[in-house]
Amino acid sequence: MRSRLALPLAAILACAAGPAVRAQTTIIRGIHEPARVTPIDPQAPAPEPTPTLAEPDASATAVAPVTVEAKRLTRPEVEKQAYRYVQGYATPTAKLDQFARWREAICIEVTTHDAAGAARITARIGEVAKTVGVKVLKPGCEANVQIIFADRPQYWVDWVAEHRRAILGFKVSEADLTKFSRPIQAWYLTATRADAISTAGLQFGRDGVGALPGLSTKMETIDAPGNTTPAGCSSRFTSCLQSAFKNVLVFVDNGRLKGQDLGPVSDYLAMLVLSQPRSLDGCVAFASVIDLLAPNCLGRASPDGLTSADMAYLKALYGSDLEARLASEEIDIARRMAANLIKVASGR
Repeated sequence: MRSRLALPLAAILACAAGPAVRAQTTIIRGIHEPARVTPIDPQAPAPEPTPTLAEPDASATAVAPVTVEAKRLTRPEVEKQAYRYVQGYATPTAKLDQFARWREAICIEVTTHDAAGAARITARIGEVAKTVGVKVLKPGCEANVQIIFADRPQYWVDWVAEHRRAILGFKVSEADLTKFSRPIQAWYLTATRADAISTAGLQFGRDGVGALPGLSTKMETIDAPGNTTPAGCSSRFTSCLQSAFKNVLVFVDNGRLKGQDLGPVSDYLAMLVLSQPRSLDGCVAFASVIDLLAPNCLGRASPDGLTSADMAYLKALYGSDLEARLASEEIDIARRMAANLIKVASGR
């Protein structure tokens, strides 16, 4: 069941970045959409010109060479490292406690003064998405991925929290939900999805045939306080449910990204759009594009973009059984990731 999302970002984009250039121009509509509100900040100083991201060389958008460690480690050792990567990087959704991924096609909208930069970022994210099996819609679609370069991102995050709270997603503890603390930061709206539900021998579907009192027969519900999730099943190994991304909102701080090359930044954004990180502050087991802006990755070379470990993880995430319980998901993804790393290291 398709849920429509509510956030008139056209208003935000015009105010946050001045005469914005967007890869997609369609206004987002959807969940509980009230009358449109244009944010006004009369006391705000005139925004400074947005710094243009530096152009990378022709190889800047290529996936980084295979991780050297994979050539030296045995398969069990690679699997162990991959498991540590998964546990260190990936975070489950608050509602279902399972990892989320895209189940529907994505439509990317990038807002920045730099028209060429917006096009390059959109193209790169689309390229990585297609590599892991995510369909990318053509221009003119309704955006469910919004990337906004802003001079004062905290102001606009607060505006979104006041006027379009649902788009920021669901957390058990919301104390820091609206705090912008990174050069690049993402918010995830997720849903709990059931492709088929079977309880006590009864099949439940969109039409509610066979429904029992107190059970939701919806095939997909947005993760939000008070929303009833699909019924699922009671198994030690699977919930018969899975988490899915419905919208990803990313704000980029122009000032803190000044001087960064477009290639690595595009890859960093691709990683955030296609997967949900536990934290952006620490180093995971393998070198990662997340190291680019992580303050605690001393002693590790700055990445040129997505590493072989990142790509192996994304392929494993989108190839695994995400209806399994969290512990099984972690093992499944780690094994697939290790197999991908070994395959690339061997040149196959």
